[in-house]
Amino acid sequence: MSVRHASSPVRFARWAVAASLVVILGAVAWVLCVRRARPRPAAPETAAPAAARIDRKEGIQHLEYKDGRVWADVRADRFFLGGDAMNHLEGRAEIWDYEGPEGRRIRILADSVVYDPAMIHFTIAGHVRITSGDLRFESDSFDYDKSLRMFRTTRGGVVTSDRLSGSGREFSYAEDAHELRISGGVRFEVRDESRPSGAVQFSGDRLIYLRKEKRGRIEGRGRVQSGSGDGSANLLGFELSPDERYLLSATLEGEARCGSRGEGRGYNLEAGSIRILTFPRSSGISSLEALKDCRISLSDASGPGADIRSGAARLTFDRAGRLAGWLASGGAAMDAEEKGGGPRQFEGEEISWTDEPRMLGVRGAPGGDARLDSADSRIEAPSIRLDGEEGNVRAAGGVRGLMKPRSGGAALGFFPRDSSLFIACKEMTSSEEGRRVLFEGNARIWQGERSLQAGSIEVFEKTEEIMGRGGVTAGLLHSRPRAAADERVEVAAEAMDYSPQDRTIVFHGQGSVVMPEARLAAKTIFVALREDKRAIQGLRAEGEVTVSEGDWEGRSDKAVYDPDADTVVLTGRPSLVEKGKGTSRGDKLTFHLGDGRILIENKGQGRSISIVKS
Repeated sequence: MSVRHASSPVRFARWAVAASLVVILGAVAWVLCVRRARPRPAAPETAAPAAARIDRKEGIQHLEYKDGRVWADVRADRFFLGGDAMNHLEGRAEIWDYEGPEGRRIRILADSVVYDPAMIHFTIAGHVRITSGDLRFESDSFDYDKSLRMFRTTRGGVVTSDRLSGSGREFSYAEDAHELRISGGVRFEVRDESRPSGAVQFSGDRLIYLRKEKRGRIEGRGRVQSGSGDGSANLLGFELSPDERYLLSATLEGEARCGSRGEGRGYNLEAGSIRILTFPRSSGISSLEALKDCRISLSDASGPGADIRSGAARLTFDRAGRLAGWLASGGAAMDAEEKGGGPRQFEGEEISWTDEPRMLGVRGAPGGDARLDSADSRIEAPSIRLDGEEGNVRAAGGVRGLMKPRSGGAALGFFPRDSSLFIACKEMTSSEEGRRVLFEGNARIWQGERSLQAGSIEVFEKTEEIMGRGGVTAGLLHSRPRAAADERVEVAAEAMDYSPQDRTIVFHGQGSVVMPEARLAAKTIFVALREDKRAIQGLRAEGEVTVSEGDWEGRSDKAVYDPDADTVVLTGRPSLVEKGKGTSRGDKLTFHLGDGRILIENKGQGRSISIVKS
């Protein structure tokens, strides 16, 4: 039998297969040996909690990418995936969200952050500090819903920016709408670096602030404080400047009130609504505008205060915060006190006050009058002004007045003050110094049958002097023995003066006296009054005197009327002219008004009396 040898390639393949089998068998034997050598762990008595089975990672930093760029950066001391399928960050947790609205970055710092794998819902706790744009939030707890772009907390906290700060028990901030909501003990502050008094502070139950519009609203016990002034209302709205540096305006609705908290001159304004306006580029209050059932209470450490009621009101201030003036309109009434004490009441369509100059003005409605009522007098006119420095009063546009009765006080000229005294003129000016009153423009004063009318009448209450100018007519009373009642005597002249020392009225310039039975004319007429000033005690005329009775006219240089004797006696070369007849002369000419007799006396050697008319 012969032996055949394989070729070289066949022999090489056999050797390769054999070597491979040896390697495989060796590997299998090594694995079996290792498994037998490693001890199998003992099974626990109970299954471990899910969180215990989670692998914790220390000092992590995780970046989230979208469209090739980083949109979130997550860092923490510890990280784990909880059994709630939520990501947990612990210990100096920090999240940067680069997908904030309008390109803003949002930074979250806290002790603990729990969020879902999609990074939509976040629960943030422990020393929370969140930055969104220029706003910074601080609290013990926040919830963040990224789908709504909204932060919320019910644990109380603070929000701040370079210009604003706010605090309260509950917060929410919607990033897309730039809407901040705070409730529960709200405090909101606008820091104004332009003013020494500092910030404008708001408070209330609930706040809504829209940063895009720079408008806010506070509901429930709303209050605003600025400098020494503060205001409150059920609803308080406000508007800030575009850079949020200043308060532009605020509106108080429902039981609205504004007042000053400083010493000295103060004010308190109450109304249905009040609007606060500020100076340009400042939170300093320039004015307050009020509507519906307005009431202003004024106080002044240097003097008496006042209370004003009106349908509308406006208060103005200087840049130092001092009240500079006010206007009450829509039917206004004011109660105040005079300098010397006693009440004063003002009424009109509007009442106004200016500090420079110190002036009070009262204006009536169109076709109506303003009114000033005091313990002594009442004045009605379309316009009344009171000088706050001197206490002078000016009424214009057609004045009607009443001097009220008073006992034991000074008379108004020759008019007693124990009964009412009425006044009418176009304009009236009262000077506090010297108690001087000037009535101008067809001025008239009357008291029963007694009266005085002139172009202007000037009265000095302190001295009881009285003067009339521009054509004067006085209605006086005289008592005659046989008259049943006092009769009216009318005296007219270009001017008159009354001297209280001798109770004499002097009429100047072409004067005349009209009595029931006769008429007297002269250049100057002196009328003496009885002690009670109610009737004429006597009358004297001088200069070109004429006395007319029927067809008879007496002429002389002087004449005297005696009410008790009921005679007019002419002296100083008297003459008597009978109308259409001759002239008689003598040394004394007497008109007996009671019985109509006219007597001429001659005082020569052959003294005689002629009865011209029996």
